[in-house]
Amino acid sequence: LAPMPIAATLGLNPISVPFIAPMALGLGGNAVTVSRDLGSRLAAAGASGDLGAAQAGRALAAAIRGSGRPKFGVVHPHSGHNYELRYWLAASGIRPDDEIEIVVLPPSLMHDALKSGAVDGYCVGEPWNSIAVAAGAGHIATTKAAIWRSSPEKVLGTTERWATANPDALAALIR
Repeated sequence: LAPMPIAATLGLNPISVPFIAPMALGLGGNAVTVSRDLGSRLAAAGASGDLGAAQAGRALAAAIRGSGRPKFGVVHPHSGHNYELRYWLAASGIRPDDEIEIVVLPPSLMHDALKSGAVDGYCVGEPWNSIAVAAGAGHIATTKAAIWRSSPEKVLGTTERWATANPDALAALIR
């Protein structure tokens, strides 16, 4: 996950080691999926279903006001999923730390958590968004590409020490 080497370098993770990320492996492939109930409330609040971040965000802000604090899942505290979800919420006028509860879940459990009602939505990469839609458990509200076009998602990360000691192997990995 793109932010993890930065978090490790800054000492924000349990493993505090200088990392580098010399290559992006994926760009903009995540999405925000919401429960069928919340998806219906977004539609009633004006979301058109075209996956546009601004319109879906305004609809989400209207849908959650006065209805409790919805719970959204992300895959890691220092993941692009967490940061892009928070960015989108804030840009939509939603205070992520006050109006939404954000929890960490493994991607493979997100669909089940949504289906069971344990979460109201999540931000994750594929195929977990499409699985929720295909199973009738969720609705894709917006995509990462609509929130932040071409943003890094997955990266090749190595410790700085390993990269310095193995420049030929690192070059081969990048190739």
